Amino acid sequence: MAPSRNVTIGCLVALSFASAFAQTTRPETQLPAAQEVSSLAKAAEQGQLAQRFMDDRLAVWQQRLKLEGWRISVTTVRLSDLPPETLGGIRWDKSKKSAVILVLDPSDYRLPFREMLDDMELTIVHELVHLDIASLPRGQASRGSEEHAVSGITDALLGLARKKP
Repeated sequence: MAPSRNVTIGCLVALSFASAFAQTTRPETQLPAAQEVSSLAKAAEQGQLAQRFMDDRLAVWQQRLKLEGWRISVTTVRLSDLPPETLGGIRWDKSKKSAVILVLDPSDYRLPFREMLDDMELTIVHELVHLDIASLPRGQASRGSEEHAVSGITDALLGLARKKP
C-alpha cells in the first residue's frame, strides 16, 4: 500500500508545482507557446492524414497500373533532400521488384491541404509511371523526352480518374 501512497503524494507535489508555475507566468507569454503547440499538433495530424492518404492512393494506382508484383512504399522527404527542380522521386531495384517513392514533406508545401493531397497523388502516379516504363531503354539524351511523356501520361490518367460522372 505504501508505493501507491508515494505515487499519489508525488503527483500532488508535481501538480502543485505546475499550478504555482502557471500562476507566476504572464498570460501573454503563454499564448505564443499555446499557438505553437496547436500548430505543431495540427502539422503532426496533417502529416499522419497525408501518409494514410498516400498509402491509400499508392494501393489504388499500383493496382490500376498492374504493378501488384512490386513491393512499393511511399515516404515523405524534405525539399532540401530532393534534387533541384524536383518535388518527388523514385528508387527501385528491378531484381527485387521493390521501390520507394519519395514525396515532398507536408511541411514544405505552401498549398491548402486538399490541393497538397492532390499534388501528392500526382507525384505518386508520376513516379509509378516511371517505374512502369523502367524496362524501356534509357539514356541521358532521352531523359527529357521520357519526362515529357511521363508527365503527359500522368495528367491523362489523373484527368480520367478525377472526372465527375
